[in-house]
Amino acid sequence: METCTACGVEMVAGFGFCGACGAPLLGNSQLSSGEVAFVAGSGSFAAEVADWAGAAALKVAGLVEMRDASRIGSTRYGFPVVGLKPDAGGGQVVLGLGGDRRASWDRLAAGGWNALALVHPSSSLASDVNVGAGATIGPRAVVGYGTEIAAQAIISRGALVGHHVRVGAYSTLNPGVNIGGNTTIGDDAFVGMGATVLNGVTVGDRAVIGAGALVLRDVEPGMRVQGVPAGPFEERSP
Repeated sequence: METCTACGVEMVAGFGFCGACGAPLLGNSQLSSGEVAFVAGSGSFAAEVADWAGAAALKVAGLVEMRDASRIGSTRYGFPVVGLKPDAGGGQVVLGLGGDRRASWDRLAAGGWNALALVHPSSSLASDVNVGAGATIGPRAVVGYGTEIAAQAIISRGALVGHHVRVGAYSTLNPGVNIGGNTTIGDDAFVGMGATVLNGVTVGDRAVIGAGALVLRDVEPGMRVQGVPAGPFEERSP
């Protein structure tokens, strides 16, 4: 059992929504209405993630600049921009950067930040979905029964993730992705916008799936595939 931090009612453990007040339950990473959080990054994607955080009833205190020190102390997209070092005692942060999510989180963790999972209220998650620390689930995403979203993975806008899927740590599922049931997406994998991965397929660690690809068979670790059906990236002559 776990206790809802929003209203104090005891609920069955695991991810879901409190039956009394509707607040999302995320185990040790549970969101709480009005909780203060920062978003890592100060670009347009960070602004979008900040909007998702606001929709999830988090109070976004600022954006954490990690690439351009000249932005620190400024205001971007209506939020103050702060440096990598949090105030004494650390702070909670959600990744709002593209690219290598693992490298970004390693820098934040070294700076004393704490991971906070973010689930947009318009997403639909089965009652037993396991959401890891710092994972992000965007608007209108659907995640099926028995699925695990590992630490710092992102399931973006409108992505569909089937039943009994594992999405590995630091992986990215871009908008409109469709992942079939009993599928494994490895750690640090990248699935491009609108790609489809069929039931039972394994996508290896660090693999890259191009936008719009149709993946019919396993993808080896580190491989880059594209097309319909998906095959290895073709290098074009200059």
